[in-house]
Amino acid sequence: ENIKKAIKDKSITKSQEKLFEQRKQEQFEKHIRKSTLHYSFGQEVQMDAAFWIWFGTEETALHLSLDRATGKVLSGYFDYEETTNAYLIVLMNMIINFGIPEKIKTDKRNSFSINNAKSSKSKLNVTQFGRICEDLNINLICNSNPLFKPNAERENGTFKRRLKAELKHEGITTIEEANNYLNNVFIPKMNKRFSYDINPKKNVMKENNYTENELSFIISIRQERTIDNASSIKYKNKYYVPV
Repeated sequence: ENIKKAIKDKSITKSQEKLFEQRKQEQFEKHIRKSTLHYSFGQEVQMDAAFWIWFGTEETALHLSLDRATGKVLSGYFDYEETTNAYLIVLMNMIINFGIPEKIKTDKRNSFSINNAKSSKSKLNVTQFGRICEDLNINLICNSNPLFKPNAERENGTFKRRLKAELKHEGITTIEEANNYLNNVFIPKMNKRFSYDINPKKNVMKENNYTENELSFIISIRQERTIDNASSIKYKNKYYVPV
């Protein structure tokens, strides 16, 4: 408080003020280690994507979702870019296989966050992913600091050391083969070896009571269009007639 008052009164030097700002930033970025025993399964899921030449000769993005409490990788998906569609596939598979989490932590990419974003209740400035999380009653939190989701960042490093070598050993060169191997072989093997078992007494993952068709409707891209004087709408340079 005294430092802030001194800055306001201009009674300290520029170098002292700069040092104060540097210490304040270091304090903000400090990562306090917390035991996973403080968390329940489904209480916090972290999502991230990592670019790498995972297979073949072309760089691709590996999208992952990871549970904080158990260290389980809940879902993964390869795409050529970091896209909203890829994250929706990860979300869909996670909910089908495990349930609906309380909270999702991500970075501030356009898929998740828009500057000055408002609640979807106002129907203004809401990303597709954000609207879906509100429909599913998931608390979406975004922060660009890598220390905000350290478990996902660490898992990306683990996958870079192990997954690329296995894909090369298996002779996998296409994205379809890579996604199949990732979800059916590699992730179950990693979870069995490195993650903790789910404790039924510490499980807040909400059961998915939606049918697959209902879930597909909720986890979908939605765009608004106005019906013109010819009773049709235009979407991606094509005209459609509602019937």
